[in-house]
Amino acid sequence: MNTFFKNVKNNTFSTFEKAFDNLDFDGTTENFINKSLEFECRTFLQGLLLLEDKISMSFGLESRVPFLDNDLVDFAMKIPVNHKINDLSYKEKKKNNINNTTNDGKIVLRKVFEKYVTKEYSQGIKQGFSGPDGTWFRYDHDNYVRDMIYNKNSMMYNYFDYNAIVNRVNNHFSGSSNDRLLIWSLLNFEIWLKNFIKG
Repeated sequence: MNTFFKNVKNNTFSTFEKAFDNLDFDGTTENFINKSLEFECRTFLQGLLLLEDKISMSFGLESRVPFLDNDLVDFAMKIPVNHKINDLSYKEKKKNNINNTTNDGKIVLRKVFEKYVTKEYSQGIKQGFSGPDGTWFRYDHDNYVRDMIYNKNSMMYNYFDYNAIVNRVNNHFSGSSNDRLLIWSLLNFEIWLKNFIKG
């Protein structure tokens, strides 16, 4: 493995490892869920907030995130897990199931909302909030993706296996999987290589 990628891998692992330093797992489902939520707050959430701030400010919007009020977060962290999620059992989920939907979770919040909105909203299915890049890469800009990823001379193939990547991208184009994040990463990696490594 290239030294650069070894360093990235090691640094990424150590960053996440530090976030787990004070997380004391006792092996119960409830503890696992609480520690997972804490881990999300210490890692992934920070990136989301930075992105949210940059995107809103680029359009001149001063946005707010009321559910991240310190007192509210402290309260939410103290709520027993069985008041956050109804079904605590582990279920076998299909790999890459892009239609995996549920209205479980946020039970206390849903009960409060029942007083103010219809059940269509208070008991609604969870929906992700992400860009339409999966569709862009499958239909609107598929030629751009194909030109870059199906090109055996692309610099990314100095680091990745051509056939493995093409198989994943073919699955995305056929609709059998949603590999939008992989495709986004590959496109950006190729552009970065062309700008900074230059063969």
